Amino acid sequence: MEVQQRRIQVAGLWLLAAIGLMVIATSELHRVRSGRLFLFPTAFDNQPSIHELHDAEASARRWLLPALLAIGCACGLGYFLGSHRRDGSRQTIRRTWRTFSVALLLAAALDLFTTLSFFHERGIDVELHPGVRLLGYAYGRTAGPVIAKTTQVVGILWLSERLPRGGNALLATTSLVYALAAAHNAGWLTPGP
Repeated sequence: MEVQQRRIQVAGLWLLAAIGLMVIATSELHRVRSGRLFLFPTAFDNQPSIHELHDAEASARRWLLPALLAIGCACGLGYFLGSHRRDGSRQTIRRTWRTFSVALLLAAALDLFTTLSFFHERGIDVELHPGVRLLGYAYGRTAGPVIAKTTQVVGILWLSERLPRGGNALLATTSLVYALAAAHNAGWLTPGP
């Protein structure tokens, strides 16, 4: 009986966290839609251009519902996988997971630095990932991508650690995607003039 009560409490906490994140996301997207951008500007952040102000408003309107759905799905997945952990006795898998984790961190760092570079040089409006774009508009050219990438990496590491099978494949695939994103950001994948 006590185990069942504990599960209900944990489910309630996850639900409260999901609702809280959705309320915060809704509030922040309304702030961006109204043109109040860059909550945490740094000395390096240029003011948003007119085009970025229009894109911020349109992006916040277009991505409100998908953002809320993504938060709800992520929280639901987190709750579902919260009790799953890899078997720590399998040392080979554990060593491989660490290797893939390092690869993920390196690829994510490269993606972050190239994203920061093009946010400052070309603008936030050219970002393909709507979540990174919206966080850039909400928190600034520097703070937005840092928050986005940190959230992504922590989520991927947490998820890969809890997947009984497939955690290493998730890390390898995500590392490849981050490396390709960094190459795209740096202009290495696009033909020259």
